[in-house]
Amino acid sequence: MKKAHGLSENQAEGGFILITSLIFLVVLVLLAVSAVNSSALQTRMAGNQQARLDAFNLADSAVRYVEDVLASDDFWLCRALLAADDDNDAMSADCDADIAGLRIMGPAAATETNYFLGKSFWSQAGVTQYKVIDNEEHENVRIEYVVENLGASGNSMTGVSRLFRITARARGQSSAGAVVQSLYRVAM
Repeated sequence: MKKAHGLSENQAEGGFILITSLIFLVVLVLLAVSAVNSSALQTRMAGNQQARLDAFNLADSAVRYVEDVLASDDFWLCRALLAADDDNDAMSADCDADIAGLRIMGPAAATETNYFLGKSFWSQAGVTQYKVIDNEEHENVRIEYVVENLGASGNSMTGVSRLFRITARARGQSSAGAVVQSLYRVAM
């Protein structure tokens, strides 16, 4: 049977199916593009998370290195000088902490909790570079640490000890970075 326009019913329905199929195809393409973009974003997020975790682990390794040096026998002369010194004068010429691989300074005048994140803290004289052994995969990571002598504490019953604050920072090429702090007590 023919309609007034000269098309049969099957021919008119064929056009409707074509348009419906094209609409479904466009929807499927949009879903596929959205899935690809989402996957790319998740990959970048995972990479950034890995970079932050690497920076944290490297900064933490610098802190552990300093703690090991403070506990080592190489630091015994400085310990003896520090035990007799309450004014940080032993940190000058008498106590060559550089022999033990450390530069120790007096406490920073931190006025804000995020002071240790700022440029002024990391541009001071006591900042030391930390090198990771077998650093091929972390060639472009800058690792720095600062050791601050916070003073002596204790008495004749408990013994005298010296408290140090160790602050380490690791920064890579990306914006990922980490700052780790530790308070370490050394018996004198």
